[in-house]
Amino acid sequence: MKKLLPNFIRPHGFTLIELMVVVAIIAILAVIGFAIFQNAQKNARDGIRRGEINNLSKSIESSRDPTLTTGYYIYNAANFTADYPTHTPKDPRKDAARPKYCVSTSNSATNPFTVNPTIWSDPTVCPSGGPAGSTAYAAIVSESGVYQTIGNALAGAGGARHWEICALLEVPTGANSIFCISNSQ
Repeated sequence: MKKLLPNFIRPHGFTLIELMVVVAIIAILAVIGFAIFQNAQKNARDGIRRGEINNLSKSIESSRDPTLTTGYYIYNAANFTADYPTHTPKDPRKDAARPKYCVSTSNSATNPFTVNPTIWSDPTVCPSGGPAGSTAYAAIVSESGVYQTIGNALAGAGGARHWEICALLEVPTGANSIFCISNSQ
């Protein structure tokens, strides 16, 4: 019976189709892995932003002047240099055209910062406007990590009664991608 069947000799190695299938599978896995890696990097940078905003808020909260009956916060460049002698908070992205850490202040009797800003249309500048009774958002730290005093009432001699610091995140959380912390007093 064996002699009646044709004698096919299978060559050693893989066919072109088998090689193309393997290359296609590797390409698909590489694309999936790259997307996961990119998202992990964004989440890590957002974690740095949240941590630095949290540290800044604690530093500013500790600068509250308890001797004043109104409880003003005065956080100037000297306070900033004392709190950050070697590492200054700055956005973890390498390009300068990324979001800054922005602050808005208020001297009204009630805290106007009950809702975070919902629109941050241009990531290179702070969000426009602010809650009623507050100042417009201004950069508190520049891209190079320098403490900003322009538009920052916390740096002035009079200070501010209420404040809010915000950063623009890369990965949206909830309704928007703006992370803010306001004073707790």
